[in-house]
Amino acid sequence: MSCDVGRGDSNQPVWHLNNWLSNTLGLSDPQRSEEVNDYDKLLQRTIDCWQEVGNRPTFVAVDWWDDGDVVGVVDAINQMENWNSTSS
Repeated sequence: MSCDVGRGDSNQPVWHLNNWLSNTLGLSDPQRSEEVNDYDKLLQRTIDCWQEVGNRPTFVAVDWWDDGDVVGVVDAINQMENWNSTSS
């Protein structure tokens, strides 16, 4: 998992952060979804990518959204002024 911009360039105001792991067949891995969708891990990855790209992610995409707390992470980053501010 990286923060590399796959399409377009990092100057675009809208960007999509993909956050999932694939299994050996290249399919979404439900066995590891709780790990990558964990609130603290997903929040930290989102903040790290925000800092690296220089823009808050417009969309945070996960597989198996009911594992973890993607909604909580999105709420937290939407309340942040910038990548190094603390969330509520």
